[in-house]
Amino acid sequence: MKLLIVDDEADIRDALAEFFEDKGYEVAVAANGADAWDLLVGEALPHVVVLDLTMPVLDGVALYGRMRADPRLGSVRVIIATSDPARAPSGVPTLTKPIDLDRLAALVVREASLAGA
Repeated sequence: MKLLIVDDEADIRDALAEFFEDKGYEVAVAANGADAWDLLVGEALPHVVVLDLTMPVLDGVALYGRMRADPRLGSVRVIIATSDPARAPSGVPTLTKPIDLDRLAALVVREASLAGA
């Protein structure tokens, strides 16, 4: 299963990547929404994106909007992981930082199954 982690905090990004790689996931990472967008339009699509909202260059809210406006990305599931859950789009699974890894892992499995992974 392919997972994209988008977070401007390198420690969080690296810890999440290692956590999911240890579980056998294929993980890509991006430090902001612009880098994530480049990955989404240039590579094979992930099944799930774990997305922070507050980032430089292109924030998570703007990236989420772009993703939902692009029909090619309609099957990609999103989980928000943020310190500002009030900004999360409604209906999107959201975790508040600090992230409970077991809860995130369960959400990734659920969302991946909904994506057909």
